[in-house]
Amino acid sequence: PAAIPTGSQCPEGWCRDGWANYDQPTGYENELAAIWRAAAEAGVRNLVHITTDVHFGEAFKFTPFADIPDFVVYELVVGPGNAGLYPNPAYDTSLGAEQLWFYGPESSDSVTTWEEARKYFNYGVLSVSEDGVLTIRASDVDGETLFELEVEPVSPA
Repeated sequence: PAAIPTGSQCPEGWCRDGWANYDQPTGYENELAAIWRAAAEAGVRNLVHITTDVHFGEAFKFTPFADIPDFVVYELVVGPGNAGLYPNPAYDTSLGAEQLWFYGPESSDSVTTWEEARKYFNYGVLSVSEDGVLTIRASDVDGETLFELEVEPVSPA
């Protein structure tokens, strides 16, 4: 995920293995910024990332470049479909992240049964209308919508 810190303990503290540096010098934030900058300079707008494997749901809107204010990135993080829950509402704001949605229990210890956990299992659904509008949706295991965002198509700059 672009804004969610992931990784594990290492001698220096936490070693980040994802895009977000958050509170450590590790992570791949600079590389992601370079990819996004190249996309922005190529005229891409309304870029969408979909990711998982953090064991809670979340959505972000990024406006990473002050000099290209119409370059926006959306990220939908979904899951788990059926696994442990490890909610972490902390996120890295250094690439202009704005949290749009968070979905998880108060803590992993607050859920003690599968029946309680089932409420938080979720997945992502994408659809594109005939006029090119991308609908990004997170749904629960019963198919009910938890979060929805429509992203309008934009002609290259």
